Amino acid sequence: MENQTKELTLVNIWKLALLHKIGLSIFIFVSMVLAVIFSYFVPYTYESRASLMPPEDNKTGAGISNLLESVSGGINIGTIGSGNKVQLFTAILKSKEVAYYIIDSARLREYTAFSKMSKRELYEIIDMSLDVRYKRSGIIELYTTSGTGYFSSEADRDTAAQLAAIIANTAIEGLSHITHTKNVSKAKRKRVFIERMLTENKRKLDSIDLALEKFQEENKVIAIDEQTRAILGNA
Repeated sequence: MENQTKELTLVNIWKLALLHKIGLSIFIFVSMVLAVIFSYFVPYTYESRASLMPPEDNKTGAGISNLLESVSGGINIGTIGSGNKVQLFTAILKSKEVAYYIIDSARLREYTAFSKMSKRELYEIIDMSLDVRYKRSGIIELYTTSGTGYFSSEADRDTAAQLAAIIANTAIEGLSHITHTKNVSKAKRKRVFIERMLTENKRKLDSIDLALEKFQEENKVIAIDEQTRAILGNA
């Protein structure tokens, strides 16, 4: 009986569909048209993801610490752990320096949507579209999003998808560029300081030599070199 009831139910549904086939056809057609219109009307959002390995705690740790120290404004972080280094890299990725690097290197002003925006407005867009997270393992995850406007074309959607990937890649390049620049700048400052100290010490030594020569001339003192002093000492 139960199987018969199901059969009768299916048959009745089929008959009902045949009786209202015009209405159902119109409903299906209208739904498809609305779905197509909706797909063009609703803005699309694309996401790109990149991962960075954590800094290694090995023999190169001192070099990494010095690098991070230069970026952090001279704070001594030579003894901090890997977790804190990851947090520092995360902060750098969210910094204005990286955002401005993305704006310039990715040439955002060449895109129609950004052509009339100020650098401050572009920075706010980058700040909102870029999300940086880190895991307990030390891996840094970078997420970037880029969206389209209403009634977007296929070209607009392709551009938005490409832009999300470009922002992610350029952010990583910006991190590398900024840390390298800071490190080179610190090394240059050290070299300039050492050269200045060497010059000052050489000048002091020259002035001491001149003063000694003057003293010897005024007091008729004969200067004995080291070799002569050694001979007299052994005599």
